[in-house]
Order: sequence, then structure tokens, then C-alpha cells
Amino acid sequence: MKRLPLHAALLTVLLSLLRPGASVAESGSAKGLSSSATQLIESATAAITAANYPAAYQALVTLYPQAPAQATYYLARLAAAEGQAVATRDLLRRFLADQSLEATDPLRGEAQTLLGSLPNPEAGEVSVGAPRGAMIQLDGRLVGTLPLSLPLLVATGMHRLQVSLGRWRAESSFQVRTARSVELRFKSGSDLAVVSRPAVVLICDEYSDEASASSEPLTHAVEAVVKHENFAVLSRQVALAYAPDIASCEPPPQDQMSASEARATCCAALAQRFAIERTLHIQLSQKSGKWSGELGLREPDVEGEVRGGDFTCDGCGTKEAGQRLSDALGKLFVKADQQGRGSLQIGSTPPGAEVLLAGHRVGSTPYARKIWAGSYAVELRRPGYTAASQSVSVAADQPTNLNLDLQPEQAAAPSPVFVPPPRRPIWRIAVGAGGIAAGVLMLGFGISALSVNGTCSLDGLPACDGLYRTGPVGGALIGIGAALMVGGGVLIAWPPAKSK
Repeated sequence: MKRLPLHAALLTVLLSLLRPGASVAESGSAKGLSSSATQLIESATAAITAANYPAAYQALVTLYPQAPAQATYYLARLAAAEGQAVATRDLLRRFLADQSLEATDPLRGEAQTLLGSLPNPEAGEVSVGAPRGAMIQLDGRLVGTLPLSLPLLVATGMHRLQVSLGRWRAESSFQVRTARSVELRFKSGSDLAVVSRPAVVLICDEYSDEASASSEPLTHAVEAVVKHENFAVLSRQVALAYAPDIASCEPPPQDQMSASEARATCCAALAQRFAIERTLHIQLSQKSGKWSGELGLREPDVEGEVRGGDFTCDGCGTKEAGQRLSDALGKLFVKADQQGRGSLQIGSTPPGAEVLLAGHRVGSTPYARKIWAGSYAVELRRPGYTAASQSVSVAADQPTNLNLDLQPEQAAAPSPVFVPPPRRPIWRIAVGAGGIAAGVLMLGFGISALSVNGTCSLDGLPACDGLYRTGPVGGALIGIGAALMVGGGVLIAWPPAKSK
């Protein structure tokens, strides 16, 4: 299925809001408006439907002094019809933030529907300072009058802004960078503008499930502190909308990284992408009416983090918790300004060792970074070598050098191998046993032969004419039997050959 172009997609949503046959008066959005204002709205709506955008714009410029809020809404619808996503988003968000509009006004629901359908093209915020009531034009188009309910949201790139009040007019060109802020200050009677780019704090906040219900007022409290410290505010959610190629701040299921570590890594990537000056890390939880949390402040080019200590508020409501959080954040910014920064160089022999500061991996040797002043536990690890560790103190505005020699790991002693004792061959045992048995048998025969040697061979006769002469045979048998017994015993008793 083909995707609709941006222009066509916005026009589709817009046409769904431009309900044919429903007049402005019937819709209920014209409550309190004059008949001329109502006629201008109907003329602008008809012109937008007919794609007569110049006529619609002129009608809305005429309407603006009579009904600024309604004119802002219909200017947003005109921008949507023209395919200008950033301008549409800017006008709608300022329309919804307008406190002069009733909360039940039906235009609010239509504005939220249109706002929810918009993409997030790259843009930045523009704050304008000029006399109250001054009219603002951006690139030749009316965008509002001062004071604005919110800063302007402007597409990334070069732009020209004009302010006017009575006969006084002034204008200035400026460049918008993605996710960054620009401030333009005009002085009545002067045609010059002061253009400045405030440093930005990226807010990386994390709330527990119970604390998330109160996150909105606490977020407002955090943003107020950041602005009081003269920084512009950038939330993690807004930054991610401008950087879709950066992975979500949630860790993948198979990753061993915790959710907090994943968010810190994600925020570090966002800070580097948009050249953010500081990143504020906030972790808050609430349980049984007790608030607790951790606060930390980081700078992209400085290793480590300035810790604000543990934040606690026992039995506090949301308002009191917000005030306590504001006080803690104010102290954190003061601490960061006073702590100072030094530099740390770490070397090792041999090089290529992994560097851990306070247990966190930060790189490998040779290592050189700016770092917050303070004391750190340094550990070096390299495969095949014993880990080395040492404490080091880094002074503000001073270089600190550390070199460690890594010692090779000692080879482990081999485990003893059991070698079974050698066994005698079976044939030797069998032959030896057979020899002994044969020797015993012959020995028996030999002894029998010797026992009858010289005796009469015919028993019972008065005179014996024949005698046994078995002495030699018996002796031979005894000798052979003894030899067989000795030989069999030797075969059995002789130790086996040693294993090689």
C-alpha cells in the first residue's frame, strides 16, 4: 500500500474536520463572536475547502484583531491544507495553550485531533521579546501577537521575523537548529534585534509507576528551575522525535543493561547529536506517600556526573514534593558551577587496558578526558594481566596523570594426574602359576621316588633279589620340580614394566 504524501495526508485529516453543511455558528465555536467575525471564519473555511489559500489567509488576517484565538486555529488549518507541518504544529500547540479559550470549546477537540495526526519534522523553538501587543510575522506570514502563549516552533533553517506596533517595525534574519532554541529581542524604536542562542539542558527524567501519575506538575517544576538558571529546556521525548534513528531509551529484552543505564546511554547520544550543553538526570519514585529519588547533572565533554544527593520527601503531596524538588535542583546547579573541572590522563604498560572510574567503563588506555574535580577510584583491566587499581584526586583547572604497570597473571600449577600402577601381564601370571603347580607335582614324584630307593621291589619274600634304584630319578624330579616352582614364582613376582 502506497503512503500518502505529507501534503495529502494533512489535507485528508483537514477535510474530515471541515464538515460540509455545518456553519460556524452551528458548531458552537462562535460563542461570543461578532457577526462580522463569524462571516470571516466562514469565508476562510470556504476558501480553504476550495483551495483558495490567499483568500483564506487575507480573511484570517482581518479576523485576528477581533478573535485572536479562533484566527490562530484557522491559520493552523490553512497551514495544514498547504502541507506546512511545522507551522501547523506551532499554531495548534499555541492555540491549545491559550488560556482565554474555554476548556469546553469544540475547537479544542478538533485541534487535538489534527495535532495528533501531524509528523515531527525537524524544528526548533524561537522566543520573541518585544513590546506587548506587537504583531509577529514569520517569513511574511502572521503568526501571532505578543505575549505568545508558547515560544514559536519553527522549521530548521534560515528564517526572517518581523515585529510591528503602530508605525514601528523591525525585523531580523536568524537560523534555527534542530531541537535548539533561539531568542530574538527587539527594543521599541530600534530596528536592530539581539539574537542569542541559550544553552540547553536535556531533561532525562524517570518516574516509577506510582510517581508517574504526578509527573506533569513535577515536570513543570523541573522546567521552571532550568529556565531560572537561564537554560532552554529540551525533553527526552521531544529530542527522540527529532532523532528517529536513535534507538528507544528502553533496553532490549536480551540485553544485560538496566533500564536506567539504557536511558543514560540514550540521553548521551541525544546530547551529542544536538550539541546539548548539559543533561539533567532525574529518577523519582513514590511509595506510600514517601517520595525519593536521585539527581545528577552531566556535561557531554566532561566525564562523570555531579550528584545532587538523595531527594526525599516523606508524607508530601505533589505540590510540596515539587517545591522540595525545585530546591534540590537549585542546589545541584550551584554545586555544578562551583565544583570545577580538571583533566585526567591515564596510561598503562602495556597499553590497551580497559579503564573503569568508580566501577563504570569509560574507555581504554591511553585515556584522556575532562572530568569533574574530585576523588575517583581507578581500575585497569586487560586480559592476561592482573587488574590494577588506585585512587586519584583531580583538582579544578589542573591536569592529573596516572600510569600503572600491569603484571602478567601467574600460570596456574597443573593439577596432579593420577597414574594407575602398572599391572603384570596375565600370561606371566598364568605361566608362573602353571610352573609352580608342575613343580609341586614333580617334587611330589621325586620325593616318592627317593622314598622307595634301595627297598625290595618284591614285598613278602624271605630273600630279596631285586632293589629299587630310583634315587637318580627322584633327585632329578625334585630338581626339576624345584626349578619349575622357582621359575613360576619369579614370573609372578617380577615387577611389571613402568609406564612411559
